[in-house]
Amino acid sequence: SSFTNQNGSAMSRLQFLNFLARMRRISWPMAVVGNVRAVRLQDASLELAEVSDASSAAGRPVRGVERCACPKEFSGLSCQLPGRGFFIDTSGGRDVSQLTIKPCACSNRSELCDPFSGQCLNCRDGFYGKKCEVCPPGHVIETGSDRKTICRPCRCPGQPSSQCPHFLNSALQRYPRCPRNFAERCEALGSDMDICTCKEGYDGVNCERCKPGYYGDPARNLPCQPCPCSGNILMEPGSCHNITGECLRCQNSTGYYCELCTDWMFGDSVDAKNCTGE
Repeated sequence: SSFTNQNGSAMSRLQFLNFLARMRRISWPMAVVGNVRAVRLQDASLELAEVSDASSAAGRPVRGVERCACPKEFSGLSCQLPGRGFFIDTSGGRDVSQLTIKPCACSNRSELCDPFSGQCLNCRDGFYGKKCEVCPPGHVIETGSDRKTICRPCRCPGQPSSQCPHFLNSALQRYPRCPRNFAERCEALGSDMDICTCKEGYDGVNCERCKPGYYGDPARNLPCQPCPCSGNILMEPGSCHNITGECLRCQNSTGYYCELCTDWMFGDSVDAKNCTGE
């Protein structure tokens, strides 16, 4: 209770423990009598201990090491660590007097956070982020009949399959991408339909088909891909087969990928695109 910070304020237990953890040397005054050339410190020791079952412990008990009964905010042998659901706020930098212990702020979607950064861990209901506050792209925030807010995958074009749970437990900045979910974002319209803003290459109210110039079948979980036609088609319906991607309407070229000049023409159909009959 007699320890104080540099500003004169009383030092808390957390501040005192952090002070001890960062201490690099101990200095003390001494009186020198006569012509002394050197001073030597002998028989200095520091006791260490491990928690073990007293009935099976090897070695002698260490009486000078205590095991504290910590309040909920702290944990560890000497209450030197944050307790479950708490973290050390280091926003004040290395100034020990500014260190405080705070509860995890996870928007009621997790009880755990990193003990030193406060980053929330194991967020529930599809959210992620430092405070479990972020709903990832391709998902929509929805409030259920129980007034609980969730972040669910967009139904664009269909409901999540067994490969993608209705609620996503995301770790930090990573989250799984749901099959049959091809939206950048969406807006819930009733209980069984969403208005979708589709990703590039997808079209339809629910991203259920590919745009012209793309092939695939989103309704069957086949993603839309650009037609592999060497840039020799117009971006219009029927330019390539909607499932296989075979090029059907090549411009001044031919072949499965529009990779050849047409008959009676010569040049480079792929790179230079200079097929000519002259």
